[in-house]
Amino acid sequence: MKKITFFLLLLAGFSGVMGQTSFSSTSSKAQWVKVYITSTESYCGGARPSDEMLQELQTPKPYAFKTFYLRKGSQNSKGKVIKVVTDSAGCFSIKLKPGKYCLLYPTQLKEPDYSKYKSTENQEYLGKACLRAWWLKGWQVISVKDTADRAISKSFNIHFPCFINEIDNPCMQYVGPYPP
Repeated sequence: MKKITFFLLLLAGFSGVMGQTSFSSTSSKAQWVKVYITSTESYCGGARPSDEMLQELQTPKPYAFKTFYLRKGSQNSKGKVIKVVTDSAGCFSIKLKPGKYCLLYPTQLKEPDYSKYKSTENQEYLGKACLRAWWLKGWQVISVKDTADRAISKSFNIHFPCFINEIDNPCMQYVGPYPP
């Protein structure tokens, strides 16, 4: 009788462990995420460009061989990062567990040194609050859902407006004269 009771308890415990294991492995199954990054830019002065030149500037091009970072969570913070580099097509692939990940420019890796930014004759500094919000937001948020076994594909475009460097610090606004 003792052997049968022990066997039943062992069997119940084993099936409970198996149930937990299969549940936790399906709920945190990593998926391949493929991210395409392109860039466009604005026309920034000089002689009037042709329509073809304007079209060329507005056409997304692969943002090739560029480094980005991923942090777990929907906002930037301090802690562990994953480095990713785009290939010649402006793409990187990575296997991620379900959740949200903040995609960062390299300049968003560390919290900015606010003391080094000041307004100049041609640039206006929009302040510490602007720079902190830019750092906390990160560049993009990638959501990985726990639903499909197929790869997830995301596309993002970086637009470079005139005289503002979104990657280094968008809180420095150009206020100087424009080119003729």
